Amino acid sequence: MSHVPTFPVTETLSSDSLDVACDGGDGGLGHPTVYLHIKPETGYVVCPYCSRKYEATEKALSHTGH
Repeated sequence: MSHVPTFPVTETLSSDSLDVACDGGDGGLGHPTVYLHIKPETGYVVCPYCSRKYEATEKALSHTGH
């Protein structure tokens, strides 16, 4: 799933895994949990609900063979 945010990225988080789960944070004020995959080619993914950006760390990218 690719997503280009319609408004600015709200927050950028680092991930040691290429697979992330986003619930929007803020407890009950978040959104349904979505599972996203960071493509090694781009190194990041943006949540379609809250526009949080998840960036893969070097550790995550080193496990892809790239």
